Amino acid sequence: MSLRINGSHAAAVAVFVLALGLSGCGDDASEPAAGVAAQAAATTGTSGVPTESMPTTAQPPAVRRAPASPTPVLRNGHKPKPTASASARALREQVSYSDGLHLQVTRVVQGKISGQGPGVFNNRPTTSFDVTLTNSTARPVDLSAVVVSVSYGKPAVEAPPAYDDRSLDFGGVVQPGRTAKATYGFSVPAAQLGSVTLAIDIDGEHTVATMTGAAR
Repeated sequence: MSLRINGSHAAAVAVFVLALGLSGCGDDASEPAAGVAAQAAATTGTSGVPTESMPTTAQPPAVRRAPASPTPVLRNGHKPKPTASASARALREQVSYSDGLHLQVTRVVQGKISGQGPGVFNNRPTTSFDVTLTNSTARPVDLSAVVVSVSYGKPAVEAPPAYDDRSLDFGGVVQPGRTAKATYGFSVPAAQLGSVTLAIDIDGEHTVATMTGAAR
């Protein structure tokens, strides 16, 4: 059986439904709804994107003094006991360890930080170091815990890390006779690029490699 409603009956039904809806929406129900709407208006713009919760401009990291000499990293709470050593070299010269491991900066690239999001400092200068590690030893070398730092100035201060699309950390294990490549970026003031020190702590078995020179 089908039910048909003519125009006058439809109008009466509509009035009844509207009255029923209003009777269930007293002052107690309408005020919270208004409060939610007001809060939504305060936290979103016309496009519906939150505004109050968006991060403000981030502050650059504080400048920290660098140690007088590179300090080996404590790994798993153990003080390192290196068995292979290497002399400090100029920035683009090869660092050669006594066991046959080699490090060399193959390229230095200048740029500026760009992007969006927390911790992004737009237009800050970046200096990226391309580093090649060659394993000429007789055993595999674990690169999963390599620590790299850069310092500049007198007295020396630490350069904060700067990441971009070129950044690539050392990682994994490099077998004998093989090479591994990485790119590390730091923010160094342009006026200080004439003399920077790059320090690479490979593991607890090798002394910290240091390379000093112009990074322009």
